[in-house]
Amino acid sequence: MLVLKSPRLLLRDFTLEDWQDVHAYASQPEAYRFQAWEPDTPEESRAYVEGVVTLAQARPRTAYQLAIVFPPTGTVIGAGGLAIRNQRFRSGELSYQRGEEVATPVVNTGTEAEGIAIAAPARSRHILAAIRDTHGTIITVSETAIAEARSTLAAKGLYVEPTAAVTYAGFVTVLKQGEGTRQTEPASALFTQNVLSAASRGSVVIALCGVGLKAA
Repeated sequence: MLVLKSPRLLLRDFTLEDWQDVHAYASQPEAYRFQAWEPDTPEESRAYVEGVVTLAQARPRTAYQLAIVFPPTGTVIGAGGLAIRNQRFRSGELSYQRGEEVATPVVNTGTEAEGIAIAAPARSRHILAAIRDTHGTIITVSETAIAEARSTLAAKGLYVEPTAAVTYAGFVTVLKQGEGTRQTEPASALFTQNVLSAASRGSVVIALCGVGLKAA
């Protein structure tokens, strides 16, 4: 069993006995108010934990959904996840629940998609609200994925700048997630399911809003 300790908390793999603690915290309004999912039934909470336990047994392991434990009581009070999305490019995705209404400013470390490299978006409150209202999600894509998306679009006769290629790179990333390892985070799973369903009907619209000459 994977165990990570800090002075205040303990992170470990889930066990089948954790489902009651999961149901207790996931049923609180503060836990799901900004999520795309409603409170689970006891049966759904048990099924979720069973799925996470099964996922942890996969080899090679590409998903780590860990229980956040309060040491004084041993109670599971939350969950955090780390998913390896691409072994070749050594990329991963870290997720956790925060429920913030305004985006926390970050350090801009540079990217080819400079048009969306905004460390502190002025309208982040509206952006986050729109994502929650539409049951959407936020994903990241690598610089390699952006370059590949731009090349693929160019081969189709669509010459776009790197910033515009990010949307197509995100679409491709979601498709790969749906075809690859099982999703364990409810909101991401719902979003991926919706995208795959739309793609099967040929009804996905991808905005390509920047001509390639801007980056020439």
